[in-house]
Amino acid sequence: MFVCAETLQGGKVTCTDEHVQGEKYEYGLGYKLEIDPGTYYVYAQLPDNDYKAYYTKHVTCGLSVECESHEKIEVTVKAGETTSNIDPMDWYDTDPSQ
Repeated sequence: MFVCAETLQGGKVTCTDEHVQGEKYEYGLGYKLEIDPGTYYVYAQLPDNDYKAYYTKHVTCGLSVECESHEKIEVTVKAGETTSNIDPMDWYDTDPSQ
C-alpha cells in the first residue's frame, strides 16, 4: 500500500510504500513522508488500483455509519514540525477520477 500527500497548491504528489513498525501505531505499522511545508490531502492507495482512501471527517468521527461526512481534511505541514495521526482510511468515496 502507498500513502501519498497531494498539495492543494499545484497538485504535486509525494508517496511512500515503506512502512514504519512500532507499538505507537494502532496496528503496529505506520508511515512517514518527508514533504515540504504546505497544505495537503493525504490518501492511501493499493498498487495497480486507481481507488484512494482519503483522510476525511469520516475517519476522525470513528468510521461509524452515523458519520455521514466524507469531506477530505486539509493537512497543514509546517517547517521543522512533525504532523502525526493522519490516517487515510476512508474508502467510501472511491471515484478513481479524483
